[in-house]
Amino acid sequence: MKLLIVGDSITEGVTGVNYIDLLTRSHPELKVTNLGLGGDTLIGITNRLAEHIKENTDYDAIIIEAGHNDIILPYFEHGELPFKITARAIEARGSYPITDDEVFANQYDSLLKLVKKMVTIPVYITTLSCIGEDLNMFTNKKREHYNHIIRNLAVLHHLTLIDVALKFEAYLSFAMTNNYLMNDFFRAFVVDKSMSNQQLNHISAERGLHLTIDGVHLNEKGAEFYAEAIEDVLSLNKNL
Repeated sequence: MKLLIVGDSITEGVTGVNYIDLLTRSHPELKVTNLGLGGDTLIGITNRLAEHIKENTDYDAIIIEAGHNDIILPYFEHGELPFKITARAIEARGSYPITDDEVFANQYDSLLKLVKKMVTIPVYITTLSCIGEDLNMFTNKKREHYNHIIRNLAVLHHLTLIDVALKFEAYLSFAMTNNYLMNDFFRAFVVDKSMSNQQLNHISAERGLHLTIDGVHLNEKGAEFYAEAIEDVLSLNKNL
């Protein structure tokens, strides 16, 4: 099966544990094209996916993972100068965040309509996992709004939902969590990228985190949740 997965840094897998590696290790019959890009927003993902499938249509299914950075980039704008500079550089390349619920819904709806016009293969969409492991953080409250939109769009467009958020929330709601969210710029954008999976799991535990290494990017457990959620849906639809 040839699978295209488009998304942000969680899908790219350069920072944190790569869930696509776990998925393909368990299912070597999957041939995955990874179209993840660190920092990308719903708008950026829309543009990149449209451009890609204009020239590349030889897939059996597409998975879309989008929306985390529509919340994270505005959060960076209220942080220290290096975070502000990073947010503005990402926006300058065309990855603009959407902060309004209605605009987010309309943009995602437009993306799905566009993809359905361009391909006839199954399209799956994922909910957003977590933005900080404390589910009471304002970033997670915003995430809940966007997940509500994503779930509604899955119903509206008759798409199968990959509800990663359910797995994360079920685990984190019973865990002792903290509000660590990419607290250190140098570690988040330089040091963490150079670590092995074992080192990432260690640093995750050191920071008091359970499913991520920094509140967003995945440790091994979080990556397993992503891989399992995709595996469950593909198996259900007899694609595995």
